[in-house]
Amino acid sequence: MPGIRGSPSKKYPQISVTKDLYDRLRELKFELKVDSLGEVIKLLIEEHDSASRKSK
Repeated sequence: MPGIRGSPSKKYPQISVTKDLYDRLRELKFELKVDSLGEVIKLLIEEHDSASRKSK
């Protein structure tokens, strides 16, 4: 039975990205020398949060 629209049925649902964005994330992964794309995204979020706090 499908879930309610807007309510994911999984705790950590997957997101889809374009091939271009995926390739750019992979390049950044190698530049940052991290093990996974999840770590790349985590670092980007942390950097964004830090920049947001500084601007307030």
